[in-house]
Amino acid sequence: MSQKILLDTWISVRRLRSMNAREKFVQALRFKETSEIPFPCMFYKFHPETLKRWQREGLSKDVHLIEHLDLERCELIPVDMGPLPNYEAVGLEQIEEWRLGVDRSLSASLTIEAKRVEEEFPIRNPRDYESFKRILNPNSPARYPRFWDDYVRRVKERDYPLGVCLGSPLSWLVEWIGLKGIASSLKTDPSWIISIIDYLTNFIISTVKRAVHDLSLDFAIFIEPRMYRLTCIADIDFIIDICEKAYGPIVSWIKNTDIDLVGIDSQGHVHELTDAWTKIGINFMSIESSGGGDLEWIRKTLNNRVAVIGNIDRRVLAWSKRDIMDEVLRKASFFKQGGYIPAPDGIILPDVPWENFTYFIKILKQTSIIA
Repeated sequence: MSQKILLDTWISVRRLRSMNAREKFVQALRFKETSEIPFPCMFYKFHPETLKRWQREGLSKDVHLIEHLDLERCELIPVDMGPLPNYEAVGLEQIEEWRLGVDRSLSASLTIEAKRVEEEFPIRNPRDYESFKRILNPNSPARYPRFWDDYVRRVKERDYPLGVCLGSPLSWLVEWIGLKGIASSLKTDPSWIISIIDYLTNFIISTVKRAVHDLSLDFAIFIEPRMYRLTCIADIDFIIDICEKAYGPIVSWIKNTDIDLVGIDSQGHVHELTDAWTKIGINFMSIESSGGGDLEWIRKTLNNRVAVIGNIDRRVLAWSKRDIMDEVLRKASFFKQGGYIPAPDGIILPDVPWENFTYFIKILKQTSIIA
């Protein structure tokens, strides 16, 4: 009997230790045991100036950083969820049907004139919105790679997690209308904002429908880098209501396609929204520890209703090695409870030395093997 128990234990350990990146990622988010901590590269983000600093401090310029740090592959499918073509900061009316616009995120490449008018935002009224919808066509052939069928065949036998981005509906509102425009509309015509959200919901579902049909995906995720700004102009109950309208139909639809892991990646102070997210059906999240959503608070508040990725306070990585060790050990201890993948809680800024970051990775890997 004892020999059988030992054999079963050995088989179990061998099975766990042979898990690939895809299995570890999915198992961890489902609160199941894994062989070791996953290191999904998608949740390790680096500011360009950080890389320049690290290169001055010894990082070779001819290496792939992800491979150099021994992080694991984790990707989103290459479906373009933004405006197509991208809009010009100097005026939406200048966009032609297939003319490539200026990417607003590349502000360094904008002219002085474009920078001056950038904050006017492309949508100022319902008339602008009707025009803007022309570049939110879910059926645009440019949304999918030209060789999509070849891509589908290639990733079917993958050993890494692959997900679909569900867009950034609330961050898009902030980017396209601006806080002043949203605040004004909420006072004069809130139904207009709701109609935009309804359109974006249908747009997102229609855009990703082909991908979800063609591929067996591991997760779906909303990327919301600007949503926290809405808390400056609206009370929390209204934002919760907006979240339900923006996310609810999409989450219900995606789960009916057999994708059971649906997450959100957000920045800033959004911890007050986490309970509403879980009620909608979002079951994993990546939020900032410093934004009030520390992992210990999440566990006490939401228990095991939601898994977490990240949450290691990125500010600590610029402090002493003792501070880094304390933060890593505190957060990594939650991994054994299930439902947690430790990683930095946001983009790594230039105040983090290369020596500190490599030490962080070393300490995290040392805690990754389950005895």
